[in-house]
Amino acid sequence: MKIEGIILYSQPFFEKDKRVELFDIAGGRVTLLAKSACVSIKRFGGRLEPTTYIQGAVTRKPGLSQLTDCTVIEAFPNLRTDFNRISIAMYCLELVKKITVDGQPHPELFGLLLKSLRMLDQDSSNIK
Repeated sequence: MKIEGIILYSQPFFEKDKRVELFDIAGGRVTLLAKSACVSIKRFGGRLEPTTYIQGAVTRKPGLSQLTDCTVIEAFPNLRTDFNRISIAMYCLELVKKITVDGQPHPELFGLLLKSLRMLDQDSSNIK
């Protein structure tokens, strides 16, 4: 199954794996397990960092579904060059985490989040 969304949060899970919260346009907030993400640079690398817009393959399993592969659609590299930009972006991600529930789609909120990240990535005149 294919999934497309923005990474809200990722953290190490056990020794090699990562637990990833993704905000998907069709499925809402989803929690996934990326097996061997902490050691497999070839398969995941830095693609599972917050604010990254990815497309991935998911295997549904009882408990946590597994993210088996992913490609970056948009990385927003300019966000990481300025403290104010990344602070605002992380605040937006935290807001989405707090106001959404797992499995409930919010296409309007997804569009708003994506538009906000794109604006933060492009224009720095209104931020400082």
